[in-house]
Amino acid sequence: FWATPGLSNKLSVLWKGPGWAPGKPRLGCIEDIPKVKFPEPKYDSKVPTLWSIYTAVHFVLALILFQEVFAVSKVLSTAAVLGKILFVVWTLVSVAAIMDRKPSAPLVDVTRCVTYLLVDMATRMSGSSMVFLPSPIMNAMSVWYLMSVLIWGIAILA
Repeated sequence: FWATPGLSNKLSVLWKGPGWAPGKPRLGCIEDIPKVKFPEPKYDSKVPTLWSIYTAVHFVLALILFQEVFAVSKVLSTAAVLGKILFVVWTLVSVAAIMDRKPSAPLVDVTRCVTYLLVDMATRMSGSSMVFLPSPIMNAMSVWYLMSVLIWGIAILA
């Protein structure tokens, strides 16, 4: 796009399709299309059952946090709501990275879990009313995130 000269050609790249270039027909040349290899290999990243359970628990915790955001959004500041929503998105990215077996998954998830623990500790110490979940649920979430950090520590060191 950036290498294409002229404004009208730049707009044509956007509207005429991915195969178009100056001097080519509207949809590009058929010769430029690569040959498709058949059958395409199936994408299937095998994840151990324990990691599937781990990600399922974190996904459920993200759903709980998302429900809490809606329940208390009128009471919290915009920054607090935005922070909670960004944490939910971070959780979904982390779950996807684990399920895809990306090399960055351990770092992404352990930093997310440590961040949760630090924010939770700061919130509890300040006596802030940012959290409206019952205390036993919050305690269970803190224990789970602490266990998650320990699980990642063992997995990284092993």
